[in-house]
Amino acid sequence: MSRMRGFTLIELLIAMAIFALIAVMAYGGLNSIMNTRVAVQEQADELKRLQLAYRILQEDLQLISNRPIRDSLGDERGAVLALGASAQLLELTRNGWRNPTGQARSSFQRVQYGLVDEELLRRHWLVLDQAQDSASIERVLLDGVKELEIRYMDSDREWHTQWPPANKEDQILPLAAEVNLESTHWGELRWLFRIAG
Repeated sequence: MSRMRGFTLIELLIAMAIFALIAVMAYGGLNSIMNTRVAVQEQADELKRLQLAYRILQEDLQLISNRPIRDSLGDERGAVLALGASAQLLELTRNGWRNPTGQARSSFQRVQYGLVDEELLRRHWLVLDQAQDSASIERVLLDGVKELEIRYMDSDREWHTQWPPANKEDQILPLAAEVNLESTHWGELRWLFRIAG
């Protein structure tokens, strides 16, 4: 009768130790891959937000229109108002506001950009000439914005941080706008936009 033979206790313990070692190495590799994937996804999301903010700002600046408005108190406000360094950096009237649902509204839109608590905000109104109850719709374009400065080029190719320039009230629309932005995610960025006018 042939004798049946099994594993000894030592052989079983060695096999379990080798299996545990391989499992720990595999888990470490998988964990590293998962952490890298999460970091890459976060970076891709940040880049997507940056590209969207750039595109929105580019479209607003390139579609500036010479259409002054009336504010909620009835005072006239210029087509482009840039206040330099303040919470409300830029206010403008733009054309080309899409209307896919066919609502009874203008294709012009009043837009305002501001920097509040390191967030680049974009506000717009549903009407151009505002009443006292006209509310704005606010959207955060970018977060982590430490500094933001916008300069404007006049027809003499001179740069100004305010618009209209103090000594050139006859300037209606700038020729170009330069946006200098310092972000915690991306460092210093400089965008130059040509304004069609």
